[in-house]
Amino acid sequence: MIKQQHAAVETWLEKYAEPLSALAYICGHDLTPFVSAAWELLLQNHAHNSICGTGVDEVHREMLVRYARAEAVARTVTQEAIRIIGERMSMPNQMLVFNPCPWPRREEVVVAVDEPAGQKCTLVDALGESVPGKVIGKRLFSEDILKGVKHRYKSLVDFQADLPPLGFKI
Repeated sequence: MIKQQHAAVETWLEKYAEPLSALAYICGHDLTPFVSAAWELLLQNHAHNSICGTGVDEVHREMLVRYARAEAVARTVTQEAIRIIGERMSMPNQMLVFNPCPWPRREEVVVAVDEPAGQKCTLVDALGESVPGKVIGKRLFSEDILKGVKHRYKSLVDFQADLPPLGFKI
């Protein structure tokens, strides 16, 4: 379980938080202190006896807490970077979907949006092509965690996205 947690956090940092924070930096927002803090938490779990699972239970419990904190920071940085990049590249009421893989992907995407008018909604991509979607529920979200917390309900919208390799769609 420890090595699985380690791999999950490392993936969040390498594939999402770091590349997206670099793009956010180009947009004028420096998220690198948060990325560094997450890496520091991850590296604290690298001690030989800890990472190989030969430590005492208390050590492993502390490791799990550090992994959870590092992953929370990485996820928050990723969300903040996508928000920053999306604001820079899109207009209001548009969303940016990012593919970190070096191959094209068709993926189901669930996004949180302000209340749409009906239970079914039609999304339109940047080329003006229709992307069918539907509202699948509501959830309470905490926003602006890095600046202060705001809580509000948003609708969850589900749709399929065809994404280019190492790219995005609006």
